[in-house]
Amino acid sequence: MALTTVRLTSYPGYQAYSTSTNAGGGDRALEHAGEAAVVCFSDANTKVAPDALLRMVEWFRDPAVGAVSGEKRVRREEGSPVSGESAYWRYESFMKALDAEMHSAIGAAGELFCVRRELLGRIPEDTLLDDLHVSLKVCLMGYRIAYEPGAVAEEPPSRSFQDELQRKARIAAGAFQSLVRFRSILLPWPRPVLTFQFVSRRLFRWVICPLAIPVLFVSNLLMVTSGPVPQFYMATMMGQAFFHALAVIGLIRARKGLASPALLQLPFYFDLMHACMWMGLFRYLRGSQPVAWHRARRR
Repeated sequence: MALTTVRLTSYPGYQAYSTSTNAGGGDRALEHAGEAAVVCFSDANTKVAPDALLRMVEWFRDPAVGAVSGEKRVRREEGSPVSGESAYWRYESFMKALDAEMHSAIGAAGELFCVRRELLGRIPEDTLLDDLHVSLKVCLMGYRIAYEPGAVAEEPPSRSFQDELQRKARIAAGAFQSLVRFRSILLPWPRPVLTFQFVSRRLFRWVICPLAIPVLFVSNLLMVTSGPVPQFYMATMMGQAFFHALAVIGLIRARKGLASPALLQLPFYFDLMHACMWMGLFRYLRGSQPVAWHRARRR
């Protein structure tokens, strides 16, 4: 864990404390934060833009802002077996910007985010995702999370398929933990907009989509094998089969440590993410996901 104190002069009366942690050490780091009014979290393997903190702290002029998320970027590297991660994060950043424009980002990027010190309470020791826990807590306290695309936090892709698989499964287990822990956010009153954002952006991704993908495939398969069907359903079956076949080819190449062409990257990473949601759910239900991070090797 690396710790660096940073005083921000662009916002009179405010100083930020930047703490880097890869092992869920947010509470331990806060013991060293002194009287900082704003606390900034980042990952130890993240390269942060020089002006990132200055950009982020400006948002705290708005008293309704409780936290600010930076923009995570994953470098595209030739030869990476999980190069689809870069494209995914471009999509995720786009969605975070839309969320923040509507009301609030739902979950700050753990690689770089800032929070008002007074909103940070003790994080339970069994918390799997500190960043998501803090983000949802800030939202439930009535504040919003702003998004600063100019505060860039860049990191390399995972070195291997296995590293990325373990990382995604852990994140998924933490997502289900947070869903249970912050289930009150599902009630539409008194925060209807926040509930809508959480359900549409998180609940659907974590629960509905991983369930819908195999159900859609199996139901379509049963339709086309049970007798004559309209050409539309035959076309959707062929489209699904082709998409998942590309994902399997991408999986085989990734397991061998080989990079995939662009045609395989999106199907492979799409299916990988949803498969990891199932892995994370089983780990959460069994209580088998350790709190300490298994550090993913980066390229």
